Order: sequence, then structure tokens, then C-alpha cells
Amino acid sequence: MSDLRAFYINLASRADRREHLERELERSGIRAERVEAVTVDDVERLMRSGELPSEALQILTPGEIACSLSHRLAWTKALEAGARAAMIFEDDAVIAPAVASIGCETLDLLRADVLKLDKANDSGARLGSRRYETGAGVCFRMLYNRQVGCAGYVATERAMKNFLQTDFQVREPVDRFIFGYDLIRRRTFQAVPALVAQLGRAPGRGDAEAARSDLVTERRAKQGYRGAARRLPPLHKRLWSNWPTIREIALRDPLALFRPAQPLPLAEFPDKDASD
Repeated sequence: MSDLRAFYINLASRADRREHLERELERSGIRAERVEAVTVDDVERLMRSGELPSEALQILTPGEIACSLSHRLAWTKALEAGARAAMIFEDDAVIAPAVASIGCETLDLLRADVLKLDKANDSGARLGSRRYETGAGVCFRMLYNRQVGCAGYVATERAMKNFLQTDFQVREPVDRFIFGYDLIRRRTFQAVPALVAQLGRAPGRGDAEAARSDLVTERRAKQGYRGAARRLPPLHKRLWSNWPTIREIALRDPLALFRPAQPLPLAEFPDKDASD
């Protein structure tokens, strides 16, 4: 069983997802504390009170802002609990049993700040050459390119404090913030195979109703929505701001700069009725 504190984010209105995620946690032997997610109504209230700038809606949807604030709340709870590191799940996560083998010893081995456990889509990952074997058929490799998805990850105390010092929630979605431009400086690693997937992306685990995403529905409903992820800074600005990262990769793992992104395999997930 993992010695990391675990938390999961869940909207009060999504009892179906809470039931799903608690079954997943029980199968995996993980004890986790529920964090009630911030709602769109909460975001609108914060904007009316001036605690959030209304200009953020030119970049993000209210649901994306609420999602970011929910993750901030999870980090705050973890730090208040005195956690050295925390395992964070969203309530549509499907969890492989090997997640329970990840603990403080894993973070010490990797000298990591963030571990990405999930695979949110079929985009490839550019990974470091070195493989860090951690047992249970899982290895971790340095993550070198931007990724989406926050269904499951581990963040250290230092990383969570750093996250909370920024106001990213009014500029970009939470997954683009965590797994964006500071991957190397934060020492971010990817689990291979991915140990967490979103509902409907793990073979045989497609509960259609629980997999329904309020966030995706909101994005589709917003006419002309483009999102921060599609409005990247110009290339020369990205190169300039990431020069320390590029230099570090060139010194430590130069082949990774030219290696193409690779498909990321998924772990085997037990049948959803295996423990029923």
C-alpha cells in the first residue's frame, strides 16, 4: 500500500462518478480523502466579487477555471495535512493496481517533483532515455513534452507550494499548467505504462453515463471557443523562456531533443466487475 496521502476531486452533483472512483480506489488498495470540487456557480460568484478577473473568460471556460480551483483546493488540503507528497485523482479516473506501489521511496529514487500517472489521449510522449524501474512492472522516464490530462498524478510538497504561488487558473487549464513548460525544472516523470486513464479510454471500462464530462459539454457549447492550449506564444518566445530547459536536456540527454514522441502504452486494468 502506498505511503502517500491521496485525494480525489468530485463535484457534489456527480454522485455517479464518486461511486465509480471509490470502487477504483478500493480495488487498488488506496485510501483517499474526497475534495469537493469548485462549481461553475462558485466561479461566477468569485467573478462578481472581484476575486477572479472576468477577463479570464476570454481564454478559459468557467468549467476550466473551476477545475483549476479544485486542484488548488486539493493541494491546499494536502499541505494542511502535512503531506510530504500527495496523489491526486479526478473522479473519472480508472486506476491500475500498480498505483499502490508508488510511494515516497519512488520520489526519492527519481528525485522527482511531479509524477504523471495517466494517459489522457493518444498523443505521444517524448521521454528520456533512462528508465527508472520501480517494481510492479512499472518504470518512470523523464517527460520532455507538454501533455494534457490530470486524471492521476503525484506532486511533492515543494511542487504544490510552487503551484499555489501562481495565478495560472486565469490563464490556462490546470493540466497545461502542470505538464507544460516547466517539466524539467520541476523534474517531471511519466509512468510507463500509464497507470491511470479516463473513463472510456481503458479497454472494457466504458460506463457511458459516468464518463460524460461536464467540461467537454461546456466547451462544445461555447461558440468560437479556442482555449489557451491553442494559443501558444510565438516560437521565439517559447525558445527564449525555455532555453534553460533545452540546455539541460542537451547536456543530460541530447538524443531526447530529436527523438520523436512515442505512443504511451496503458497498463492492464482489471475488469470492472472483478471485485463484485
